Amino acid sequence: MLRNIIFLIFFIPYAVFFFITAVLIGWVDRSLRLYMYLYRAWTRPSLFVGRVRVERDLAAIPRQGPVIYMCNHQSYLDILVLYGYLGHLPFGYVAKDSLAKVPFLGQAMAAAGCVFINRDNPRQAMRSIDKAVQHTKKGWSILIFPEGTRGTDPEDFLDFQVGGMVLALKTGLPIVPIVCTGTGVAMPRTGLLFAKGKHTIRVKAMEPIETQGKYTLKDREKLKTDLRELMLAQFKEMLGEQKG
Repeated sequence: MLRNIIFLIFFIPYAVFFFITAVLIGWVDRSLRLYMYLYRAWTRPSLFVGRVRVERDLAAIPRQGPVIYMCNHQSYLDILVLYGYLGHLPFGYVAKDSLAKVPFLGQAMAAAGCVFINRDNPRQAMRSIDKAVQHTKKGWSILIFPEGTRGTDPEDFLDFQVGGMVLALKTGLPIVPIVCTGTGVAMPRTGLLFAKGKHTIRVKAMEPIETQGKYTLKDREKLKTDLRELMLAQFKEMLGEQKG
Protein backbone atom coordinates (compact mmCIF):
# COMPACT_ATOMS: atom_id res chain seq x y z
CA MET A 1 0.00 0.00 0.00
CA LEU A 2 2.77 2.45 0.96
CA ARG A 3 4.57 1.78 -2.31
CA ASN A 4 1.45 2.59 -4.32
CA ILE A 5 0.88 5.79 -2.35
CA ILE A 6 4.47 6.89 -3.04
CA PHE A 7 4.08 5.87 -6.68
CA LEU A 8 0.91 7.91 -7.14
CA ILE A 9 2.40 10.92 -5.31
CA PHE A 10 5.27 10.84 -7.80
CA PHE A 11 3.39 9.67 -10.87
CA ILE A 12 0.33 11.92 -10.97
CA PRO A 13 2.01 15.37 -10.66
CA TYR A 14 4.66 14.38 -13.18
CA ALA A 15 1.99 13.04 -15.52
CA VAL A 16 0.14 16.37 -15.39
CA PHE A 17 3.40 18.23 -15.99
CA PHE A 18 4.20 15.91 -18.89
CA PHE A 19 0.79 16.29 -20.53
CA ILE A 20 1.02 20.08 -20.46
CA THR A 21 4.64 20.13 -21.59
CA ALA A 22 3.93 17.66 -24.41
CA VAL A 23 1.29 19.93 -25.89
CA LEU A 24 3.60 22.96 -25.66
CA ILE A 25 6.50 21.08 -27.25
CA GLY A 26 4.23 20.14 -30.13
CA TRP A 27 4.16 23.79 -31.19
CA VAL A 28 7.93 24.03 -31.60
CA ASP A 29 9.36 20.54 -32.19
CA ARG A 30 7.80 17.77 -34.27
CA SER A 31 10.83 15.46 -34.25
CA LEU A 32 9.61 13.57 -31.13
CA ARG A 33 13.14 13.58 -29.71
CA LEU A 34 12.20 15.90 -26.86
CA TYR A 35 9.23 13.67 -26.15
CA MET A 36 11.51 10.67 -25.90
CA TYR A 37 13.64 12.48 -23.34
CA LEU A 38 10.58 13.50 -21.33
CA TYR A 39 9.14 9.99 -21.45
CA ARG A 40 12.35 8.44 -20.13
CA ALA A 41 12.59 11.06 -17.39
CA TRP A 42 9.02 10.18 -16.36
CA THR A 43 8.83 6.43 -16.81
CA ARG A 44 12.13 5.13 -15.45
CA PRO A 45 11.79 6.80 -12.02
CA SER A 46 8.16 5.61 -11.91
CA LEU A 47 9.30 2.02 -12.40
CA PHE A 48 11.99 2.45 -9.75
CA VAL A 49 9.43 3.73 -7.24
CA GLY A 50 7.23 0.75 -8.08
CA ARG A 51 10.13 -1.61 -7.26
CA VAL A 52 10.19 -2.92 -10.80
CA ARG A 53 13.39 -4.22 -12.36
CA VAL A 54 13.52 -4.31 -16.15
CA GLU A 55 15.70 -6.88 -17.88
CA ARG A 56 15.99 -6.07 -21.55
CA ASP A 57 17.49 -7.52 -24.68
CA LEU A 58 16.99 -4.95 -27.43
CA ALA A 59 20.08 -5.67 -29.52
CA ALA A 60 17.98 -6.76 -32.50
CA ILE A 61 16.46 -3.30 -32.99
CA PRO A 62 17.98 -1.62 -36.07
CA ARG A 63 19.96 1.49 -35.24
CA GLN A 64 18.90 3.27 -38.41
CA GLY A 65 15.57 4.00 -40.02
CA PRO A 66 11.99 3.67 -38.82
CA VAL A 67 10.41 0.29 -38.07
CA ILE A 68 7.04 -1.05 -36.99
CA TYR A 69 7.14 -2.33 -33.41
CA MET A 70 4.60 -5.04 -32.54
CA CYS A 71 4.30 -5.81 -28.83
CA ASN A 72 2.06 -8.03 -26.73
CA HIS A 73 -0.14 -6.16 -24.25
CA GLN A 74 -0.87 -7.23 -20.66
CA SER A 75 -1.03 -4.05 -18.61
CA TYR A 76 -0.89 -0.26 -18.59
CA LEU A 77 2.65 -0.86 -17.40
CA ASP A 78 3.65 -1.88 -20.93
CA ILE A 79 3.56 1.78 -21.96
CA LEU A 80 5.89 2.85 -19.14
CA VAL A 81 8.35 0.07 -19.88
CA LEU A 82 8.44 0.62 -23.63
CA TYR A 83 8.76 4.40 -23.43
CA GLY A 84 11.37 4.03 -20.71
CA TYR A 85 13.66 1.71 -22.61
CA LEU A 86 12.68 1.73 -26.28
CA GLY A 87 13.41 5.37 -26.84
CA HIS A 88 16.72 5.56 -28.71
CA LEU A 89 14.72 6.32 -31.88
CA PRO A 90 11.55 8.45 -31.91
CA PHE A 91 8.29 6.57 -32.22
CA GLY A 92 4.58 7.20 -32.01
CA TYR A 93 1.98 4.56 -31.34
CA VAL A 94 -1.52 3.47 -32.22
CA ALA A 95 -4.19 3.67 -29.49
CA LYS A 96 -7.93 3.22 -29.23
CA ASP A 97 -9.89 6.36 -30.05
CA SER A 98 -11.62 6.56 -26.64
CA LEU A 99 -8.34 7.84 -25.16
CA ALA A 100 -8.47 10.87 -27.45
CA LYS A 101 -11.49 12.09 -25.48
CA VAL A 102 -9.71 12.11 -22.11
CA PRO A 103 -8.89 15.75 -21.17
CA PHE A 104 -5.17 16.60 -21.36
CA LEU A 105 -4.22 12.96 -21.98
CA GLY A 106 -5.72 12.92 -25.46
CA GLN A 107 -4.08 16.19 -26.48
CA ALA A 108 -0.71 15.10 -25.09
CA MET A 109 -0.85 11.73 -26.83
CA ALA A 110 -1.73 13.35 -30.15
CA ALA A 111 1.11 15.87 -29.78
CA ALA A 112 3.51 13.00 -29.07
CA GLY A 113 2.72 11.27 -32.34
CA CYS A 114 -0.09 8.98 -31.22
CA VAL A 115 -2.61 7.89 -33.85
CA PHE A 116 -6.10 7.09 -32.57
CA ILE A 117 -8.05 4.34 -34.27
CA ASN A 118 -11.73 3.44 -34.22
CA ARG A 119 -11.86 -0.29 -34.91
CA ASP A 120 -15.65 -0.23 -35.16
CA ASN A 121 -15.55 2.08 -38.16
CA PRO A 122 -13.50 0.56 -41.02
CA ARG A 123 -13.37 3.81 -43.01
CA GLN A 124 -12.09 5.84 -40.06
CA ALA A 125 -9.68 3.03 -39.18
CA MET A 126 -8.17 3.17 -42.67
CA ARG A 127 -7.75 6.95 -42.38
CA SER A 128 -5.88 6.40 -39.11
CA ILE A 129 -3.66 3.79 -40.74
CA ASP A 130 -2.88 6.22 -43.56
CA LYS A 131 -1.99 8.88 -40.98
CA ALA A 132 0.41 6.48 -39.29
CA VAL A 133 1.97 5.73 -42.68
CA GLN A 134 2.61 9.47 -43.10
CA HIS A 135 4.30 9.54 -39.68
CA THR A 136 6.78 6.89 -40.82
CA LYS A 137 7.72 9.11 -43.77
CA LYS A 138 8.93 11.67 -41.21
CA GLY A 139 11.32 9.05 -39.88
CA TRP A 140 9.17 7.97 -36.93
CA SER A 141 8.74 4.37 -35.94
CA ILE A 142 5.26 3.20 -34.92
CA LEU A 143 4.39 1.00 -31.94
CA ILE A 144 1.34 -1.24 -32.22
CA PHE A 145 -0.27 -3.62 -29.74
CA PRO A 146 -1.68 -6.11 -32.26
CA GLU A 147 -4.02 -7.69 -29.70
CA GLY A 148 -5.90 -4.39 -29.68
CA THR A 149 -6.38 -4.35 -25.90
CA ARG A 150 -4.85 -5.76 -22.73
CA GLY A 151 -4.84 -9.55 -22.57
CA THR A 152 -6.78 -11.52 -19.97
CA ASP A 153 -4.57 -14.62 -19.76
CA PRO A 154 -1.08 -14.06 -18.25
CA GLU A 155 0.24 -17.04 -20.23
CA ASP A 156 -1.39 -16.48 -23.61
CA PHE A 157 -2.18 -13.81 -26.21
CA LEU A 158 -5.47 -12.59 -27.54
CA ASP A 159 -6.05 -12.92 -31.26
CA PHE A 160 -4.14 -10.33 -33.26
CA GLN A 161 -6.02 -7.65 -35.18
CA VAL A 162 -5.39 -7.23 -38.89
CA GLY A 163 -5.05 -3.42 -38.83
CA GLY A 164 -1.46 -3.49 -37.63
CA MET A 165 -0.56 -5.87 -40.43
CA VAL A 166 -2.10 -3.54 -43.00
CA LEU A 167 -0.07 -0.64 -41.60
CA ALA A 168 3.16 -2.60 -41.72
CA LEU A 169 2.50 -3.78 -45.27
CA LYS A 170 1.56 -0.30 -46.49
CA THR A 171 4.80 1.17 -45.16
CA GLY A 172 6.97 -1.70 -46.34
CA LEU A 173 9.02 -1.25 -43.14
CA PRO A 174 10.48 -4.13 -41.14
CA ILE A 175 8.39 -5.42 -38.25
CA VAL A 176 10.31 -5.70 -34.98
CA PRO A 177 8.42 -8.02 -32.60
CA ILE A 178 8.75 -6.98 -28.95
CA VAL A 179 7.84 -9.54 -26.28
CA CYS A 180 7.24 -8.52 -22.66
CA THR A 181 6.69 -10.76 -19.65
CA GLY A 182 5.78 -9.79 -16.11
CA THR A 183 3.91 -6.53 -16.70
CA GLY A 184 0.50 -8.13 -16.10
CA VAL A 185 1.75 -9.61 -12.83
CA ALA A 186 3.38 -6.40 -11.60
CA MET A 187 0.35 -4.27 -12.49
CA PRO A 188 -2.82 -6.28 -13.18
CA ARG A 189 -4.83 -5.22 -16.22
CA THR A 190 -7.76 -4.00 -14.12
CA GLY A 191 -5.97 -1.10 -12.46
CA LEU A 192 -3.09 1.35 -12.09
CA LEU A 193 -1.63 -0.02 -8.86
CA PHE A 194 1.26 -2.40 -8.36
CA ALA A 195 0.81 -5.86 -6.92
CA LYS A 196 2.68 -6.68 -3.72
CA GLY A 197 6.37 -7.50 -3.78
CA LYS A 198 9.25 -6.78 -6.11
CA HIS A 199 8.78 -7.52 -9.78
CA THR A 200 11.01 -8.35 -12.72
CA ILE A 201 9.88 -7.49 -16.22
CA ARG A 202 11.64 -8.90 -19.25
CA VAL A 203 11.61 -7.22 -22.63
CA LYS A 204 13.06 -8.83 -25.74
CA ALA A 205 13.29 -7.51 -29.27
CA MET A 206 13.17 -10.30 -31.83
CA GLU A 207 14.90 -10.21 -35.19
CA PRO A 208 13.20 -7.86 -37.68
CA ILE A 209 10.76 -9.38 -40.14
CA GLU A 210 11.18 -8.05 -43.66
CA THR A 211 7.75 -7.86 -45.28
CA GLN A 212 8.77 -6.62 -48.73
CA GLY A 213 8.90 -9.47 -51.21
CA LYS A 214 7.44 -11.91 -48.68
CA TYR A 215 3.97 -10.58 -47.91
CA THR A 216 1.48 -8.42 -49.79
CA LEU A 217 -1.74 -6.84 -48.57
CA LYS A 218 -3.51 -9.99 -49.73
CA ASP A 219 -1.35 -11.93 -47.26
CA ARG A 220 -2.29 -9.85 -44.21
CA GLU A 221 -4.12 -12.74 -42.53
CA LYS A 222 -1.11 -15.00 -43.02
CA LEU A 223 1.20 -12.32 -41.64
CA LYS A 224 -1.09 -11.95 -38.63
CA THR A 225 -0.99 -15.70 -37.95
CA ASP A 226 2.75 -16.04 -38.53
CA LEU A 227 3.56 -13.09 -36.28
CA ARG A 228 1.35 -14.29 -33.44
CA GLU A 229 2.84 -17.78 -33.54
CA LEU A 230 6.37 -16.40 -33.56
CA MET A 231 5.80 -13.98 -30.68
CA LEU A 232 3.79 -16.45 -28.60
CA ALA A 233 6.53 -19.08 -28.86
CA GLN A 234 9.08 -16.52 -27.64
CA PHE A 235 6.71 -15.43 -24.86
CA LYS A 236 6.24 -18.98 -23.58
CA GLU A 237 9.98 -19.60 -23.74
CA MET A 238 10.62 -16.51 -21.62
CA LEU A 239 7.93 -17.53 -19.13
CA GLY A 240 9.52 -20.96 -18.83
CA GLU A 241 12.92 -19.40 -18.13
CA GLN A 242 11.44 -17.17 -15.42
CA LYS A 243 9.73 -20.10 -13.72
CA GLY A 244 13.00 -22.00 -13.77
